[in-house]
Amino acid sequence: MAVSSNILDVLSDDVLGLVLDELKTLDFPSVCTSRLVCKALNGLAESRAFGSTLIDLSAGIKHDAAFQIESMASGNGPNSRWTKELRIRNLVPEEERGTLLDAQDRYLIPALESLRKLRSVELNLHKSYPYLAILSALSNLPHLKDLNLYIDLGFEDTPLPLDQFSNLRSLILRSFPLHQPIIKILNRTIRNSQNTLECLDIRPHDWEEEDGPYDSDQETEETPDPSEVRRLLRILESPRTVTLETFTSDEEGCLSFPKLEELQVNGDRIEFTIASVPLFKSLVCLAIVNAKVLRVEDGFWDALAETKVQLQILEMYPLTSGVVKYLLSYTGLHELILNAPPSDSFGASDGSSVSDSDIPRSIFKDVLPHHCDAIHHVSISEYLDVKDYGCTEENIEGLLTCKKLEELDLLYHYPVEDEEMQNCTSIGLVCMPLSVLLSTGNFVANAPPYVTQKALLFRITDNLPKLERLQLAPACSMSPYGENSYNVRINIAYRFADRLCNIDFREGLRFPPFRLYNYGFLSYGSLVYGPERGCYAMESE
Repeated sequence: MAVSSNILDVLSDDVLGLVLDELKTLDFPSVCTSRLVCKALNGLAESRAFGSTLIDLSAGIKHDAAFQIESMASGNGPNSRWTKELRIRNLVPEEERGTLLDAQDRYLIPALESLRKLRSVELNLHKSYPYLAILSALSNLPHLKDLNLYIDLGFEDTPLPLDQFSNLRSLILRSFPLHQPIIKILNRTIRNSQNTLECLDIRPHDWEEEDGPYDSDQETEETPDPSEVRRLLRILESPRTVTLETFTSDEEGCLSFPKLEELQVNGDRIEFTIASVPLFKSLVCLAIVNAKVLRVEDGFWDALAETKVQLQILEMYPLTSGVVKYLLSYTGLHELILNAPPSDSFGASDGSSVSDSDIPRSIFKDVLPHHCDAIHHVSISEYLDVKDYGCTEENIEGLLTCKKLEELDLLYHYPVEDEEMQNCTSIGLVCMPLSVLLSTGNFVANAPPYVTQKALLFRITDNLPKLERLQLAPACSMSPYGENSYNVRINIAYRFADRLCNIDFREGLRFPPFRLYNYGFLSYGSLVYGPERGCYAMESE
């Protein structure tokens, strides 16, 4: 029988494509080498090998990087035919000298101009890079739709011509300083894509305490550096927060973005007001991240409900009674992610400015059952108060009404027992004093009853048939700081995971369909179910 000379005579394009995709994740150089097998395979392999490209001019890989951009600059290589996604990292500062800078000066811009099929770019903008030429080259690419920028704080008083971009589909702006010149240029840039934007991400750099006002009465024997004085003056002139419409308004007020479906903001720096509601007209996904205090004007959530804005994905924290009322005004929520940031003091309560203790209860008792026919992802941050958001009987009852859940992230109460405390101490590890543990709120006389690990996994297996991933974060009141604290956390995480692996699912002939993860601050990774043993095992075993 004749042997086929073409691999495509044996495997279809679809099957071979799946093989190449898997190979790319395991051994990328082999994908490039596979282009030499035959002409037909070359076409499939090239699109996967060069569809996404990274330009990184780090000194340690300067030979490969210089050759890469020189090859791209010719305009005849596979990048010009296939590259649709580009990441640019670690360029050479213009004040340096050397062969790598020479290659950057000669080939970088022609290399960018050759990417005629480019649709998406991620770029770290730094003042010492040739950013003006880079932005100009990228803005002239005909198919560019997604722009992802990390803006260095050094652009506080430097012109940044981002408004040459227009008609974007996705615009991500992160780490930028909140100074008026930057705010104005970002406003123009966003408005240039008013009718085409589907995704907008606005995240100014996080406010730090050292960013606060300069103490002029502070005594110092040294003459302050002029550049530091200028930096402090700019800080004094910059606002602590700005409203969302600062970025999305013209002279007549906040604009409507007819195609905008996804909005993400840094909740620590951006306020939500009723004036910004027109921006939400088509929104289905809202993520407010890094908010220790929710900066929302009274009536904002009511205004969203009145204008029939029905979010399918909501990621935020803290919660308020207004948020709960809004979520009960409609049905169809797909994902609820409570993303509390790390607390300054470990084990503290949620940090919400709202003292209504009924809010957590309303989430499990009212909100989740209200959306049970649609919701498929619920995530509870490891930094929330386990008394309110842990695996209590009442909370689990609410979760189990959501039969379509596919992903579930839970906070599980896991006190450090005396034996474990002694084991940690015996191997030279340091635990928190009992008095400190008691003060965290996890060990109090009126703590609610928690569902056991065994009962929790059995009930989830019996009631959530579509669940694909379950993540449990052990809410253990251990100090994250101090000598050997990392070893303490790993020790406790191992014990938590080990207990999960000792649960025998053969009782009642149960077969859990989900992958189990021990995640979060005390993480030990993935647990895999073994049907022959009837229990989970740590992936490394």
